[in-house]
Amino acid sequence: MKTIGRIGIVIAVALSLLSATGCEQQWAEWHKWNHEQWSKLRGDEAPVTEETPIDPIKKCDLAIKGGKLSPAALADAYKSRADAYDDRGELNKAVADYTAAVSQYYPLLASIHNNRGVTYMGKGDLDKAYADFSKSIELNPTKASTYGNRGIASWKKGEFDKVIADYTKMIELDPKSVKAYNNRGSAYERTGELDKAIADHTRAIAIDPTYGPAYNNRGVAYSKQGKNTKADADFRKAKELGAG
Repeated sequence: MKTIGRIGIVIAVALSLLSATGCEQQWAEWHKWNHEQWSKLRGDEAPVTEETPIDPIKKCDLAIKGGKLSPAALADAYKSRADAYDDRGELNKAVADYTAAVSQYYPLLASIHNNRGVTYMGKGDLDKAYADFSKSIELNPTKASTYGNRGIASWKKGEFDKVIADYTKMIELDPKSVKAYNNRGSAYERTGELDKAIADHTRAIAIDPTYGPAYNNRGVAYSKQGKNTKADADFRKAKELGAG
C-alpha cells in the first residue's frame, strides 16, 4: 500500500471584512453637513454656518436616514441621538437608540477581535488568538467562520476535543462547509474515533467531490482501520486531485 502523508485540517483562516473608514471619513460623514439640507431642517432658507444652532436629534435623523454611514459612525449616530433623547426625558426612545447603537457596534467589535486573533495566530501566540476568537464569538455568536478560526487555534495547541466542538458549531451554522466537515473529521481521526472521521470526510466529499484533502484524510482513517483497498483508492483520488 502506498501511503500518502496526512494532510489533517485545511487551514484557511477567515478574516472578517471591516468597513474601510478611518477617523477622517467618520468626521466627514458627521460634520460636513450640506448647507441646503441644514436650512431645510431649520424650516427656512436662511444662510447656515458652522455656528448655526441645529436640533441635535434632527442632525442625527439626517445622518441615520442618509444611508451612507459606516457601521462605527452609524453606531455613534444612534448613541448621540439616544443621549439627546435622554436629556429630554424621552427615555423609551433613548433606550431604543442605545439598543440600535449596540447592534451596530458589537458586530464591528467582534470582527476586530476575530482579525486580531488571526494576527496573533500568525505570530504563534495561540493563547491570545484563542482568547480573541472566543471574545468575537461572545459578541457575535452566529458567525460560522470564527468558530473555524478558533478550531484551528485549538488544533495547533493539540486540543482536539475543542476542535471537534468548534467545527460541530460551525457545521450547525454552515451545513455546506466542506472544510468544517474535513477538519472535524481530521480531529476525530486524531482522537481515534475513526468511524466518525470517515463519516465526516465522506460528507465533505458528497458536498464537493473535487475536494482532494477529504479523500486523503479518509484514506488515512481507512488505513488505520486496516482497510487498505479503500485507503489506496482514496489516496489515488487525492493525488489525482492534487492533494497527495
